[in-house]
Amino acid sequence: MLAVVALVGVRMVAVKWQAPKPVASTQPSTAPASQPATAPATTQAAPEGPLVDLLDLIRADHPDYPTTQPLDLPSDLEDAARLVVDRPVYLDSLGYLWITHPRGQSIDELLRKPIKKRTLIVNEEVAYVWWRDDGRPLVIVRKGRDVYETYGHARMRYEVGWIDPGVAIPLGDRLFVPQLDGFTSLNISSVATEQSRLIHLPARGGGPIKTPVVAARCDDGLLAWAPWENGESGSTGALFIRPDASTIPLDRSTGWVDQPIQLVPLADGSVLAIGKTETGIELVLKPLTEAPPPSTELLVKLAGLARKLADRDPLVREDTQRQLEAMGPSIYPELEKMKDDLAVESQVRIEAILGQRFAPTLGGLRPLDGQPLTIARLRDGGCVLMLTGGGTYEEDGQTKSYIPAFISIRPGHYVERIDPSKVANFAPGKHKLAAFGSEWVVFDPTLGPQRWIGNKLYPLAGSDFKSFDDFVGIDAQRRWIFKSTTQPGKTLILDTTLPDLEPRLPVWAIDAPDGAGWTSAGWPAVKREKNIFVLGERGWRMLDKDEKFESTPPNVVPSSATSAAGDRFDVVGETITTKPKNGATTTLLVPPEARGVGPDQLFWAADHLFLFTGPGKLHRFAWREGKLSFERTFEENLTTRDVKRVWLDPVGRLCIANDTGVWITFPTGRVPGAISQLMLQGR
Repeated sequence: MLAVVALVGVRMVAVKWQAPKPVASTQPSTAPASQPATAPATTQAAPEGPLVDLLDLIRADHPDYPTTQPLDLPSDLEDAARLVVDRPVYLDSLGYLWITHPRGQSIDELLRKPIKKRTLIVNEEVAYVWWRDDGRPLVIVRKGRDVYETYGHARMRYEVGWIDPGVAIPLGDRLFVPQLDGFTSLNISSVATEQSRLIHLPARGGGPIKTPVVAARCDDGLLAWAPWENGESGSTGALFIRPDASTIPLDRSTGWVDQPIQLVPLADGSVLAIGKTETGIELVLKPLTEAPPPSTELLVKLAGLARKLADRDPLVREDTQRQLEAMGPSIYPELEKMKDDLAVESQVRIEAILGQRFAPTLGGLRPLDGQPLTIARLRDGGCVLMLTGGGTYEEDGQTKSYIPAFISIRPGHYVERIDPSKVANFAPGKHKLAAFGSEWVVFDPTLGPQRWIGNKLYPLAGSDFKSFDDFVGIDAQRRWIFKSTTQPGKTLILDTTLPDLEPRLPVWAIDAPDGAGWTSAGWPAVKREKNIFVLGERGWRMLDKDEKFESTPPNVVPSSATSAAGDRFDVVGETITTKPKNGATTTLLVPPEARGVGPDQLFWAADHLFLFTGPGKLHRFAWREGKLSFERTFEENLTTRDVKRVWLDPVGRLCIANDTGVWITFPTGRVPGAISQLMLQGR
């Protein structure tokens, strides 16, 4: 039966900092961060020719965006640019990203050569891309309401209602497009005599189908049904659709279920059907087509897997059992033949697998009475079910209960019992769940999209992007793509190779109740009892013998700053005077929101000018093409008490200290990996 989704843990995030010796710890800021230093600050006009990548498109739509090339090294996902694109965006099955823009490339011309880029800016709205076996795509574009045309080996025009462009299933020379109560079969052969055919799913008593249709690919065709879920009626049974668009009914009259929730194709052509009943669910496992005799290669594979059922690692044993179940009932006779020659653990697990013939399970779980809830319908055709009555399963020779039970069912994966700790705080009806590959996302109506790692959730974009509640997927360049069900047409792209449109300033606040200050060389330092710890470029160290710890405020504060190109800036009262190395002197009146109680201090860092105007406020200015302009004020997580000194340390971090703490800010907008690990490290 279908498989468990591997939840990939990257790193467990803690909010405390740990020094080499016991030193006070704090929480890293989630405040927006500024532009990375690797992104050139000089604005160049976006090219006038066709746009060829995402950076071209962003610069065309946002002329003030200062970046002219991707970052040298991708950032972590939490530091990724959050780009909202108000244009049609389509992610195809190979991870190519197609974005529509009037200055995009012609699709017709694009397809005349091998496609080398993974991001394609085109001048027509792409509805679907079908990659053929020869490696060339057939591109279907939207020409108008319910009007579509193809580019590629066949040039055809269709008039068809498409419920969700981008969702379709190719089979043979046909593309099956979901409709309200079935599918439209589009024939894309260049010699087709029949362009389309409508296939209706049967409904009880001819009544309406109230749930979106679902389909699953199997070896010889397509399984199609409208699920019965969450109180809504679906189709009466399902259909098996052949490549020629002929159908076979799969309902009670042919030994299947009448109220399908999910159909799960197995490797041998069998199908596990999950149906709704008055008291809960029913499971039917039977062949859809006759399986061929097992090959020599299959028998060798079965023998190896059967031995692994007794592996020392319980996870290997469990995974192997799920893998054998997913191969279908055609292997049962072979398992029965080899059972007696295997270890006792293998024999016990084979008996459990053979028991599926008479009492199928969901990943080893035997459902108990209780109505199921469909927690999520996934874009890959899978779903997540919550069995309110739970179920029982065998573990270490004991029967255990799992109430309520959460089950993940996805194509290409085993059926998985989701660990209760992972969904302990999941509230059906409030939260939404989505998956792509091994990644899971939970949508919180207040916090926005969150990444599900292990049994914890980590913010992906923040509450400002909570309306993006549909996880489309991850493209070939590892960009995360989200759409909004409440704002049609808008797409959120998380790109780790670009800086954010919105300036960011990460802050690491370090408590130092025994004293805080700096070294004679300008490194931030904190006291801990009799010891002094210094924060270097990559981590903490003890104060060297030839270094001096200082904590007395300087007599003079920096009211001038000089850029890397030699341009000088001076703050005088409520103005900043700019003296370019080559050019005329200009004066900028500081806007009211960037004025403070003083003394004002200027710093040049990460290709930007920073103005400190008193406790708790840092203001960023852009210097582009000889003009100084105000960008943003940063206040979150900055101290508002008795600042002793503000300075740039030797690696360009802008530091703030008072008697009991040091605030490390990162003007580049990115926290270096080594420092990030310190910030995330638990005690």
